Amino acid sequence: MMTHRTFIQLYQVHDLDLSKPYTYGFAETAYGKGLLISHSGYLLAFGFTTEINDLRRPSWPITSWQENHQQAEDLWKTIESKNSIKAILLGTDFQQKVWQALLDLPQNQLVTYQDLANNIGHPKAVRAVANAVGANPISIVIPCHLVVRTDGRLGGYRWGTEIKKSILKKGL
Repeated sequence: MMTHRTFIQLYQVHDLDLSKPYTYGFAETAYGKGLLISHSGYLLAFGFTTEINDLRRPSWPITSWQENHQQAEDLWKTIESKNSIKAILLGTDFQQKVWQALLDLPQNQLVTYQDLANNIGHPKAVRAVANAVGANPISIVIPCHLVVRTDGRLGGYRWGTEIKKSILKKGL
């Protein structure tokens, strides 16, 4: 499925070739070192961490792991340049709905948790929306950094508010 951010194409989990290993590596970004995890050419996770367990998901099918920093660097360059990227997002139906709503936001448009809850048709599920935003597996690509509190304050960000401020300033 194509998203509003036309460089992101989402695929179903059945597209994973379990005979191939998960690949992970680090890339230097303008915001700090990022860890990228991919599988069979699909981005599965991205975050500003040096610990693979910060991004590993228990729901991923069991397979082997392979370290490849060059592939991670290349994948980051693709994200940064907004060239076409394939991603598979493993999450509940509710999480998927929240992540899709984030992907559908116009570039650099800030949104509140309440706005997101309204946008997905669950106006009373603000806390659940916040949890889904926090569980976003591919930071920056799914723009969870665009979510702010109702009072306009930045609120939290899984990878720290300084990184969030930096991303918002650059407008990625």
